[in-house]
Amino acid sequence: MSSATNMKRFRIAFSFAGEKRDFIEQTAQILALRFGEEKILFDKFHEAEFANADLAFNLPSLYKNDTDLIVAVFCRDYEQKQWCGLQ
Repeated sequence: MSSATNMKRFRIAFSFAGEKRDFIEQTAQILALRFGEEKILFDKFHEAEFANADLAFNLPSLYKNDTDLIVAVFCRDYEQKQWCGLQ
């Protein structure tokens, strides 16, 4: 593993539509057992940070600059979802 990889804040980030929340939460919980909740970009693990009024501006940077792997879980209307578009 390179040192650049170790510098990233998150190992895994999820992009998903709300109707996929139950599946993503189960998956995030499993991954958190291995990596720790602080290394998984999932809103339930970072509620205080996600409550920030500027989240819409900060979220793209978290995905682009602070994450090793982005997992997108698609649904029929994924492209039309507001938060999916921001991610």
